[in-house]
Amino acid sequence: MRYKLLTLFLIITKLVIGSTTYQDSVVRSKFSQDQITKMLKDFYTDLGVICSDPYHFSLEKVYSLKKLNCTANYFKEIEKQGMLDYDPLINAQDFSPDALKTLTIKKDLQKDDIYYVSYITSYDKRQITIKLKIVKEKEAYKIDHVFLDSQKKP
Repeated sequence: MRYKLLTLFLIITKLVIGSTTYQDSVVRSKFSQDQITKMLKDFYTDLGVICSDPYHFSLEKVYSLKKLNCTANYFKEIEKQGMLDYDPLINAQDFSPDALKTLTIKKDLQKDDIYYVSYITSYDKRQITIKLKIVKEKEAYKIDHVFLDSQKKP
């Protein structure tokens, strides 16, 4: 009888702890998803602001923004591609602040580290979608990889 009670107690305890752990992981996942979405939105907003000011635009500002939001691996991967005539993070040569009005960020349904950033170009009303891999580096989420093979070249 004691053995059955002890077994029942352990099973109930396991179920309660397992349920709490699952709920905690869902909350952590939602929290990190919100952080990643905010990072990407802030990055593309800042990029739009930098690109919108022709008098103060500089490649150094763009590079500083990328350095802050992208990993060393991202830069290595892009360097391997050789000279590109477009920016893989926007899949275009320029980025209009008008694009921010249509900017959407979605997490991949199967993979927690894959995000899709989409926007409509202001000049030809074409939808652009960029597939990104996001990693956590220290306490910040950063862009680690752009899937160039999933992009249609401008």
